[in-house]
Amino acid sequence: MDEARFVLKCFLFAALLVMLSQLKTKSGTIETDIQATLVSSQTADLVNRVADGGVKAVKDLGAYLRTKISSSIQGSPSKEEVQEAANVKLEAAVVDTKKAIQKIEASVKTAVSTAHDEIEEVEEIE
Repeated sequence: MDEARFVLKCFLFAALLVMLSQLKTKSGTIETDIQATLVSSQTADLVNRVADGGVKAVKDLGAYLRTKISSSIQGSPSKEEVQEAANVKLEAAVVDTKKAIQKIEASVKTAVSTAHDEIEEVEEIE
């Protein structure tokens, strides 16, 4: 019976949250305001850049593996040359990803600070 009570509480909480998110503001609903803020934030842009860095790293790894497999079949470039080229590309992708992560951290700190300030303003108004 405790499980049913828990499920009911979760349902009621979710329903309340949905109703509150539909409250009207000057520019629309609270939900649309939050969505617009999240989509246009620097954090979203930086997360996209980090994802692009991950994709680049996977592509470089694929190219490295293709080259290594073809060199083992054909005997073309030496293993050291292939490995060095792949390592250079992967290191560049890692550096780009680290820079993007640092920017995300700074952006998140700014966003949290801004949100905290806005919450204080709302509390003062109420």
